[in-house]
Amino acid sequence: MPNCYFCEKKARESWGGYWCADCRKIKNILNIYGVEESLQILESVCIRNEQQRKNKINLEKKKIVIKNTETDLTLSTNLYEKKNAQKKS
Repeated sequence: MPNCYFCEKKARESWGGYWCADCRKIKNILNIYGVEESLQILESVCIRNEQQRKNKINLEKKKIVIKNTETDLTLSTNLYEKKNAQKKS
């Protein structure tokens, strides 16, 4: 069966139809809520703007810094404990 006209990947629902089942659902949602509102929802939920990308990058950097700080603290603590153990011996 020929491919869907919208996604061009899945088979159409029927020979006379243009859409696969998933794209038919998308088309029905667009008809119900309107193209503008549906597009606005998709853009606000699925697409990150410049500020959102910067926030995500900064969040990931903070996670790395915290992880490295915790690792350094653990190493320092272990070193201190080893030196303390040697002094007691």
